[in-house]
Amino acid sequence: MFKYWPVNNHFENLWDWTTLVLKKTLIKNSNINSNYLDVGTGPFAVLAVYSEKKQLFKTITAIDYIPEFIENAKKQDSADIAFKNSNLFDQVQSRYNVITFNSPYIIKKKGEMLGNFNSNLAEKRWSGGLDGTETINRFLLQAYNHLEKNGVILLGINTFHLPDQICTELINSTNYIIKNKYTNKFTKGLVYELIIKEK
Repeated sequence: MFKYWPVNNHFENLWDWTTLVLKKTLIKNSNINSNYLDVGTGPFAVLAVYSEKKQLFKTITAIDYIPEFIENAKKQDSADIAFKNSNLFDQVQSRYNVITFNSPYIIKKKGEMLGNFNSNLAEKRWSGGLDGTETINRFLLQAYNHLEKNGVILLGINTFHLPDQICTELINSTNYIIKNKYTNKFTKGLVYELIIKEK
């Protein structure tokens, strides 16, 4: 599906349903002259490696705040990707034309009830805090300083866990506008295509 088979496949979830919608919107926003940042790239850097294989962008940077994920991602066949261990944008200095984020969106109590957090690592990877939007809010506040003027953010959630209305209200309270929404009604994956509001 992503044109490569990951190395060291001992982590769960090569991709999730939101990743599929992100792939579609990433292709739509690709440009060989653009710089791309994949936030929360995960242990296999699926979107970043796919973008490299398909030569979708000029440069590709992939970050994650979980050290073992970045170490595993570096082992993939991805010589031209710059990997960084970074808590959101802590270790990021550049600006990008396209930024993707398959965010942690599972509401803490709901995730515990459904058994989504069967390990500390799973909770670190998928918990969005008390209302599911804590990490998303921090991401949106920080991303503003790393997005090119005409750049786009592709923010992914799954509406089975986090309602669209809650996320839309959050986005509308920030410096972005929702240009488009892309969804898969069967998998509940949803991607917001965001651009900076004109002043």
